[in-house]
Amino acid sequence: MYLVLCAMKEEVSEIIEKLDVLEKYNFFGMDFYRGILCNHETIVGMTGVGKVMAAIVTQKMIDVFLPKKVIFSGIAGCLSKDIDIGDIVISADTMQHDMDASALGFKIGEIPYTGIRLIEADPEMINAAKNFKAGNSKIILGRILTGDRFIAKLEERNYLAAEMEGVAVEMEGAAAAITAKLNNIPFLIIRVISDKSDGKALDDFKKFLKKSSRLMADMVLHIFRSF
Repeated sequence: MYLVLCAMKEEVSEIIEKLDVLEKYNFFGMDFYRGILCNHETIVGMTGVGKVMAAIVTQKMIDVFLPKKVIFSGIAGCLSKDIDIGDIVISADTMQHDMDASALGFKIGEIPYTGIRLIEADPEMINAAKNFKAGNSKIILGRILTGDRFIAKLEERNYLAAEMEGVAVEMEGAAAAITAKLNNIPFLIIRVISDKSDGKALDDFKKFLKKSSRLMADMVLHIFRSF
């Protein structure tokens, strides 16, 4: 059993279309589908937006279905001038950029008293994702940052890139990754760049949502064929 999660309905719908659905469930008012994806039994669903929702839903799915691996996919804003809209970022590692207990002597991103800061992704899924043929889109392996804030200002973008060495920013991945890590389940985050995390972020986000979701679904299928 594998688990594929996205934050929004628009992101997950392309993957559900590829799934041979066997059963439908409802948790927290949201639909989840069990079926066959590339010959593998898989649960597919959405978490809702933000770290709390991502963590709660990921843990619920783990408790009920005991997945072997977890993929969290969706769209993200870029933090690097070398990355364009439509490119794909796969997580080497991930971190909460808005976890800040530095006044207590902890590093930004570190969860106090746990030693957890950077969460490394599954090497097997990383290798499969790197081999995906993405057409005109680049595939970048790097750090994906997560926080409960939609980044749309240049000064914020520049800070996250320079100080935290992030290449993409979103609102769920690290929360799902921490949940998987604490349950000893390998994970990977896949993000298609939908905006530049600048003053034009909202317009770019709406314009590229459908296109990005289709590209993301194709990469998920590619990874599943490697299992």
